[in-house]
Amino acid sequence: MTTLTRARILVMHGEHLVDAGLTATLSRHSYIELLEPCTAEKVETLLHWLFAQRVDVVITDYDRGLSVAAALHRAKVSSGTRGPHVMVVTSRATQSEIRTALEQGVAGYLTSTSPANEVMDAVLNVQMGIRHVSGSLAISLLDNVLNEQLTPRETDVLRLAAQGLANKVIAARLQVELGTIKCHMRGILEKLGASNRTEAVVIAHERGLLALAPVPFLARLGVKSSSASPACFRVAAPSVANGVGSEQAPLRSKPVWGTAYQ
Repeated sequence: MTTLTRARILVMHGEHLVDAGLTATLSRHSYIELLEPCTAEKVETLLHWLFAQRVDVVITDYDRGLSVAAALHRAKVSSGTRGPHVMVVTSRATQSEIRTALEQGVAGYLTSTSPANEVMDAVLNVQMGIRHVSGSLAISLLDNVLNEQLTPRETDVLRLAAQGLANKVIAARLQVELGTIKCHMRGILEKLGASNRTEAVVIAHERGLLALAPVPFLARLGVKSSSASPACFRVAAPSVANGVGSEQAPLRSKPVWGTAYQ
């Protein structure tokens, strides 16, 4: 018979009521081992304590969660040692705040009003290395991602922009007014959260909205290229089978939004 390993959990939330509620909820379960609170004030000291105590999951507030997650990431990069996972319980629920936390390495993101059963599900998911976002927040993130989809005309404009063409040339190619192209570009930048067309091309590629492949002569995009992360692209011909080009340049990964994801 397989024995379930007890999860070693540290609760260190900045709001006393939330801290007490989490502690009470988790203490009811035999497969949860709650550790005594750590009194370390500096993140570096806390990190040493977490590794020494073999903590599986740290449950904390937003600000401390981002700080600890960033420190753990630095430790992993420098030493290759994987530390505990970080789970945040917070009232912060804006798209920007959630994305920032997940991109910083936070593995679990719950609202302060999450029910007890979701807290337990999140802890077990996070312990196994599966990211978990509160159901309501995950739905909101998914809706936001769907709203970022480009229209067919916006895709045409961005595809031509990826070739290094100026707005006047794009307007001529598509046989529309220059003002129309500028309007499309503003819409593209707003949807993708990009500050310029080069960034928009990269973001669209990362999100699967634009199929690109590297070629050496497209340095006209204005970013230095490297073998690890190509910065110059051409538009790849779409494949009939899968809707994307046969070649795609690997870029940095982005989280896939959902209630639980790896």
